[in-house]
Amino acid sequence: MLPATAFQPAAANPHGWERRAEVLGSGVYRVELQKGHFYRFGSSNEWSFNLTVFDEAGYQLYAGLNEPDRIGSLGKLAHPMLALRDGPVFVKVEVSGGASSNLVDLQVESSAATRGSDQASTVDLAAAGSGSGAAKAAAEAAFYGGAGGNHIVGKPQAVNLIYAGNGNDVIELKTASDKLSLIDGGLARDTLVLGFSSQLAKLKRVNAFGPFRLVVTPVSGQHDAHLLSGSPDGARLILRSIERIQFSDKTVEMRDLAGY
Repeated sequence: MLPATAFQPAAANPHGWERRAEVLGSGVYRVELQKGHFYRFGSSNEWSFNLTVFDEAGYQLYAGLNEPDRIGSLGKLAHPMLALRDGPVFVKVEVSGGASSNLVDLQVESSAATRGSDQASTVDLAAAGSGSGAAKAAAEAAFYGGAGGNHIVGKPQAVNLIYAGNGNDVIELKTASDKLSLIDGGLARDTLVLGFSSQLAKLKRVNAFGPFRLVVTPVSGQHDAHLLSGSPDGARLILRSIERIQFSDKTVEMRDLAGY
């Protein structure tokens, strides 16, 4: 188990990570997650290894070596995790290095992504993190909402993980890069504001197993999300619980879009 005492304050960084833990050795690590917090798992080792994350039921949340959830075959997992409830995940670290395997490290970074409240508020995710310039603009952003109706402004050049909460929320994400983001409106009636025309929009049903898994035909036979594409910059959005979309030319009910 990775104890809470393993986490120390993180140095200033463009992502806004507040805490960081690093442990040595391959194996399976239990990491307790806190609801409304944002996590990233990675390693600094330089040889081929496999880092896989499972929930407590054994379901694979993130893939390992050379699979789509990774950035290449080394380094960090491609997408951070936003915890929607308290509970553990299990991080399996496997390496090919023989006696050197005890030198492999697991890095866990986290921050409190909860920025919503029970009162109506406006939150600009570009304000998260430290520093300036391209690194901060491209750093992942996360939001976990409360019961209030929030106006959430996403980061155009970054991966956004947004769970808007229980109010009537407005989520503005006028993308400017070919990133994949996850937007969950939560309960109530939520509006997504985009920067491109409805004429370009392409919608299809998918199953977002884990954080962003684009499985078109899930084992259960039921799709749990929609993939929206068509933005000129190549951005793609995984959508859940969004009732209305405001495009640059008109506002439509999401259920009226072809592909719903």
